[in-house]
Amino acid sequence: MKKILFSLVALVASMSMNAQVMKVMKNGVEVAKYKGANYTVVFEEEPPHEYVDLGLSVKWATCNVGADSPEEFGLYFAWGETTGYDKDNLVDIYWNNYKWGTPGNDGLNFGSLKKYNDTNGYGPVDNLTTLEAADDAAVANWGDGWHMPTKAEMEELVNNCTWTITTHNGVSVCKVEASNGNFIFLPIAGYSSSGRLQESGNAYYWTSSLSIYSYPVAAHCLSLMPTMDMKNVSNKERYEGLPVRAVCQ
Repeated sequence: MKKILFSLVALVASMSMNAQVMKVMKNGVEVAKYKGANYTVVFEEEPPHEYVDLGLSVKWATCNVGADSPEEFGLYFAWGETTGYDKDNLVDIYWNNYKWGTPGNDGLNFGSLKKYNDTNGYGPVDNLTTLEAADDAAVANWGDGWHMPTKAEMEELVNNCTWTITTHNGVSVCKVEASNGNFIFLPIAGYSSSGRLQESGNAYYWTSSLSIYSYPVAAHCLSLMPTMDMKNVSNKERYEGLPVRAVCQ
């Protein structure tokens, strides 16, 4: 009897009883086919993503969403969108195709917001200032238990760790080390805009929090500018593509 082991999260098996054929699909693509009735399918859960305890209110993932190692950039997400794009396949997202925005009369520039708005004059006011789980890239891609850090959680990381620019496996990263000696690496991954990678010498990471410094067209993010020795929680416009570093309790 054949024993077939596949990830429960990534794979779907379908069977044709008449032809006695089982197809194994991954992300909509056939990756295997088995004929005959003499087989067993055994599903295994995907290994959990790793995290580090920095002695803070949340634990921080060891790599970006969409990455397999600490130095990989992972995926770039518009704020509130759960489909990300890697650095070699970036998509030009602007107000005309951003999920939670509507373009103005010119069909391109900002017109109004569809969701996450606390200010009159920017579209329907729903007073949502933190991403709901359905719009959180960490939840959507890694599952329950993970989430994008809030502004407060990102500020806690900024204010309670030592930040040092270094390299890891040949990639420029920031080593973020806690007082307990544990640390994470944040790759210097820039951000995506106009379908291109921008400011590759800096790093930006989304939080789940709508901006309180600017109008609701922006959301809070970590801004890390090594050449200026500056790190803080600032904001970027919501359609721009930034990496996500997930956290868990």
